[in-house]
Amino acid sequence: MRAASTADLAAGHLTGTPVRLAVEERGGGPAVWATVIEEMTARLGPGPAVASMTAYVFRAPPVLRRL
Repeated sequence: MRAASTADLAAGHLTGTPVRLAVEERGGGPAVWATVIEEMTARLGPGPAVASMTAYVFRAPPVLRRL
């Protein structure tokens, strides 16, 4: 993943991953976003930013039910 800035990288992470639901379930809003952006910028610098992502896909056969 490439982003013009660390803020853009953080925004993508906060909106395009399951982290979004976790933040919303805990009542997070703009203050949480600002904190995440500040922390990521402090650790990674202002940008541009490059990060790797991994996706795990699980497949399972359907469960057959007897009637």
